[in-house]
Amino acid sequence: MKKNITEEMSFLDHLEDLRWHVLRSFIAIFIVGIGAFIFKDFIFDNIIFGPKDVNFPTYRILCNISNLIGLDDSFCINEMPFRIQSRTVSGQFSAHIWTSIAAGFVIAFPYVLYQFWSFISPGLYQNEKKYARGFIFVSSLLFFIGVLFGYYVVCPLSVNFLGNYSVSNEVFNDFDLNSYIGLVRASVLASGLTGAKLTKAKQAAKVGYAIGEGVNTAKYLGDLPANHCTPRIIEKKVKAMTKDFPKLKVKSFNEQQMQKMGMGSFLSVSRGSEEPARMMVIEYKGGKSTDKPIALVGKGVTFDTGGVSIKPSPAMDEMKWDMCGAATVFGVMSTLARLNADVNVVGVMGCAENMCSSKATKPGDVVTSMSGQTIEILNTDAEGRLILADCLTYVGKYKPSYVIDMATLTGAVVIALGRHASGVMANDQHLADKIIESGEESGDRAWQLPLWDEHQSCTKTKYADLANIGGGREAGTIHAAAFLSKFTNDYKWAHIDIAATASYSTPVKAGTGRPVPLISQLLLSKKLK
Repeated sequence: MKKNITEEMSFLDHLEDLRWHVLRSFIAIFIVGIGAFIFKDFIFDNIIFGPKDVNFPTYRILCNISNLIGLDDSFCINEMPFRIQSRTVSGQFSAHIWTSIAAGFVIAFPYVLYQFWSFISPGLYQNEKKYARGFIFVSSLLFFIGVLFGYYVVCPLSVNFLGNYSVSNEVFNDFDLNSYIGLVRASVLASGLTGAKLTKAKQAAKVGYAIGEGVNTAKYLGDLPANHCTPRIIEKKVKAMTKDFPKLKVKSFNEQQMQKMGMGSFLSVSRGSEEPARMMVIEYKGGKSTDKPIALVGKGVTFDTGGVSIKPSPAMDEMKWDMCGAATVFGVMSTLARLNADVNVVGVMGCAENMCSSKATKPGDVVTSMSGQTIEILNTDAEGRLILADCLTYVGKYKPSYVIDMATLTGAVVIALGRHASGVMANDQHLADKIIESGEESGDRAWQLPLWDEHQSCTKTKYADLANIGGGREAGTIHAAAFLSKFTNDYKWAHIDIAATASYSTPVKAGTGRPVPLISQLLLSKKLK
């Protein structure tokens, strides 16, 4: 549900609003029902008792078909072997009242649906409204198609079968009026409501549920205490959860395997921890085999002390959320699997602890990345970009159409944008535009920051190909993206800094599950086709 703080309604306000929508629906049914009550003769003689007339269109069609295929008069009806009686004092009046109400509901159904839609639509995000576009028209159309099917197919076949059914020749069928009308009413309304369910609204609800579960998955992983969410524990949890999604294929790489691949930048982060790093690669193939995949890369620092460049102790407990980028990747992948989305996506979760010990990487150390570029590590607290550098190089093997990385990377983005939007930087403007557009549609907003050639100088150092920090306190978020861009020359790429949006510090410390809605909307909407 979309939350607008300035217009937020209390629970009682919602109940009052619902009461008026329900009241308007009842008034509409009542008014139409009065009209049906007045036209009693037409409704009963021509509509209600129509299916017991041997000249009813359904019976004539069946008779003609039976003659056409050589079954003679097998399906031709000459007389209905039953009578309709009223066996109670108020039976006919009661039948008249309830039939009028049922007719009122059927005829007023579009208005009733409109009242339902008016109640829920203000709480929907733009993308949810889009999926439900045409809800009233389509639902009403399918409802009336269902009503006609029930009246002309289900009802006459039921009346004919039950009217001719006999357990003995000693028994003659005398149907009670209310029983007969109940059969007609049930056939019509049940078929109508079944038809109305097959709408875009059902798909919208399905999409909303899947995205919501993806958000909950990301929040669950992010909110776990750091001692219950180490890289190896995440590995086990991800593998366990993917058992429910056969289309998700998980590969996991340990430190020895990453060492063989030359991931010196990634492994420099975990050197100070007793907990070994893990890189998990999740493949989802829902599209055509010829379609290039979209790659998602997430920073998964399960706890960040800053390493030797240690952080101040206040709020260090919040550093368990430094793995929300990786949590987002899995949240999105699970959303796609729930919906059987027709896209191909590769998700990479780079997970490590950044701890301080005698084995930890030191400021001034030089490491070699998977790309072959050397990196001088001037600040060990700028560790996320070191993980992402090798992960971004790794996904190049998939020849992706687009690559998007998500990371709680810089405090500077909080200063720039506040807690309302994630920061976006990209080497492809079309990709950046579609991310921002999807953010507006989902309510999970993002805003673009520049990534100009002038920003690239921040990575210069005389002791390696590039440094992991530079430029002082200015444009910290952009400089981090400039560093990452050095590893993305082979494809279209965007970096989303979610340090401001992935978790709350106040009033309650908790993960948000963002940007799962944004990325899910981007992929499901096929904006990147």
